[in-house]
Amino acid sequence: MRLWRLTRTGQTALDGAGTSKHGGRYSPPGAPVVSFASEAGLAVLLALRYLPGDPADAPHDYVLGVSDSRSATRYGTMLHWRPNTRR
Repeated sequence: MRLWRLTRTGQTALDGAGTSKHGGRYSPPGAPVVSFASEAGLAVLLALRYLPGDPADAPHDYVLGVSDSRSATRYGTMLHWRPNTRR
């Protein structure tokens, strides 16, 4: 299964540090969580949903990454995340 994530350049670490510090949509502060989508389009829609203001004014440094769920282990070893370079 491919897992997709749209994030800003420089925020591609899969350690859950951001949600651990601030909390997330579905997790309290102190719980490291990394969210993925099952499809590339869904990753984009989720990112658009939580952008403040007009999407046209969003930063231009977003990258779409893909990972294969088979590379993860049961106890949370980080997935090998790579930007999607296909256009």
